[in-house]
Amino acid sequence: MSRHNNNSEITRAIRRLGLACNWHEGIDAELKQCAERAADVIAEADRVDLRHLPFVTIDGADAKDYDDAIYCQLSDEGTVLWVAIADVASYVSVDSVIDKEAFKRGNSTYLPDRVLPMLPPLLSNDLCSLLPDKDRPVLACRMVFGKRAEMLDYRFSKALIHSRRRLTYQQVQTFFGGGSSIACAEVSSMLRTAENLYRALRKSRQARGALDLDVPQRRLCFDKNQCIEAVVPLLRNDAHRMIEEFMVCANVAAARYLSSQGTSFLSRVHEGIKKEMLPALDNFLRCLGFHLTGVEAIDVARLIDKTSEHASKRIIHMMILSSLQRAAYAPSQQGHFGLALSHYTHFTSPIRRYPDLLVHRAIHATLGLAGGHRYSLDELKSRGRHCSMTERQSDEAVWDIERYFLCVLAQAKEGRIYSGVITTVVAFGLFVELTELQTSGLLHVKCLGNDYYEFNEPHQCLKGVRSGKTYKIGQTIKVLIKSVRPDERKIDLIPAS
Repeated sequence: MSRHNNNSEITRAIRRLGLACNWHEGIDAELKQCAERAADVIAEADRVDLRHLPFVTIDGADAKDYDDAIYCQLSDEGTVLWVAIADVASYVSVDSVIDKEAFKRGNSTYLPDRVLPMLPPLLSNDLCSLLPDKDRPVLACRMVFGKRAEMLDYRFSKALIHSRRRLTYQQVQTFFGGGSSIACAEVSSMLRTAENLYRALRKSRQARGALDLDVPQRRLCFDKNQCIEAVVPLLRNDAHRMIEEFMVCANVAAARYLSSQGTSFLSRVHEGIKKEMLPALDNFLRCLGFHLTGVEAIDVARLIDKTSEHASKRIIHMMILSSLQRAAYAPSQQGHFGLALSHYTHFTSPIRRYPDLLVHRAIHATLGLAGGHRYSLDELKSRGRHCSMTERQSDEAVWDIERYFLCVLAQAKEGRIYSGVITTVVAFGLFVELTELQTSGLLHVKCLGNDYYEFNEPHQCLKGVRSGKTYKIGQTIKVLIKSVRPDERKIDLIPAS
């Protein structure tokens, strides 16, 4: 399929799903002011100078916006972790044109072949981005951890850092495995300290009952003409998990700090399993020989652990994930079910998430710093609802456009036979995950052969009345791609024999 057709389809999808692409005409004048103010923002007298510390950023190889940097050291207090976050609040004023545009978007949207940024590139990729060998203003969180990775202390401050390295997850993972060194002794030493803290934090995470779902992720590969040519698994490693764990710690510290000061702010709320999904989830698990003993996070975490070696682990984990409530933004302290935390917010990504910018403003205001703003409870409720909605829109857009590209890829494979796994059984057929193509198609019940198949809902299977042949979840099956309709996001399959 041509690049023109791809672009046309994606443009239609973006419009249909209500994603913002264009910037307000008044934004250029404000961006010019931001560029002119950059030196003054860096030189603000209330910034703590941390440029002597070897901070680094650790991101994906293709990342362009670096909104977090870390530094870790041992001290008499314990293990000290600094998480430095881009100080977007010092550039984006409340109710400015840039602020209104960022709020409208709610978040950056990372589509397979492009990014729809929340902030204009001058800010997201330059002035606010924690680029290596550049002085950058940050809102820093300093945390102290004890021997069992318990957070003993935390504090926030406006600061100035000078990132020593822009590292990738793969570089750090290779370093952890002893495969190569980082060409800077102080950075290498710091990363070893960070790795040790991460290992302790992982144990703490598991002990409290945080969910560790193994949900497959993928990366779509394009040629020079932006036509899809392959899909590959996106594997997470300890470097990914370390940064995620450190960001969780900073988010917890932000929530605790604002709560302790009586400041209203947007929490990241996750309420757990949907009540209406419990019967279906329990039935699904029983069909595979498992049982959910309770509905608390620790109960689900234990179930996940029990399924870790099961052949259908990923299907089970996907079912658990689909049974959970969506996380949302609200000015309440309901806690985060998936992370098993009583206090949680989003603080670490103000370049790409508007709620994080609101939290930064709340911290600035609580510290009595410029760039702060206290929002009323009603304002926070309204903004939380809006940002939860834009997040859903982005997720739907990513799914829809990924599915389109995967269908385009599958269309080029029509007539070929693939191995797949049955992920869903319904009365009208089977949904089969094509392992190599990392997408699913429908094998309609009428294509299953010269038999009448009955749907057994309690056992989640289709069974032939005459032959007794059974199709069930987790079963491996050979299928042929019969037809693909990318515009409808549909892939039709038939048995290979």
